[in-house]
Amino acid sequence: MAFFERLAKWWAIPDDTLPQKIDCIIAIDYGCRPEGLPRATRKIFERATVLQKKHPNACIAFTNSSHCFQGSEILSSKFKKKILAQLGVSSRSYIETGPSNNSVTEGEAIQNALLAHKKDIQNILVICEETHARSVMFFWKKLFPHAHIYGKFIPFEFGYGHEYTIFLERSLGWWICANMARHTALLLFGFTWTKYFVHPAIKQKEKS
Repeated sequence: MAFFERLAKWWAIPDDTLPQKIDCIIAIDYGCRPEGLPRATRKIFERATVLQKKHPNACIAFTNSSHCFQGSEILSSKFKKKILAQLGVSSRSYIETGPSNNSVTEGEAIQNALLAHKKDIQNILVICEETHARSVMFFWKKLFPHAHIYGKFIPFEFGYGHEYTIFLERSLGWWICANMARHTALLLFGFTWTKYFVHPAIKQKEKS
């Protein structure tokens, strides 16, 4: 096994054991391409659907990335709704929020939507890629301090590749190092500052 693969396995955290009742399933977004959703997002939606059928009272909540290219949030919404329809999830079983351009705006958009739709949220399940999981779980536990946050994670192999619009996601080395650096920054400085972080993809769009 190559060095970065061993590092990814070491950095990953295990799935949580779920309680009998889940109120909401958060499907973390990993961007969009003009021709479709990247593997991580597709895999997460597939897993969210399986888990939602085991917890039928839970809703699936998600945002759509606006930073990938002009209008990416519109295409992302279209692709995600198509997947959900194909997997037999009705529109009453999910909550689509506004667009997001980083993890904090994603979380805040979902938080606002959940508070508007559900008064009592006790158990939240977050689904993301496993090397991304440490910072994702840290953030969501801060965002919902009075709820129980659980995690289910897809393998790191889905989190990187040439299909991704962000260069840090195009190789495992860059991807794992970015996740380790982000988690360290979150522990040292908190997550509020990331709300004002200008995504590399946005900078690239402004130059073009």
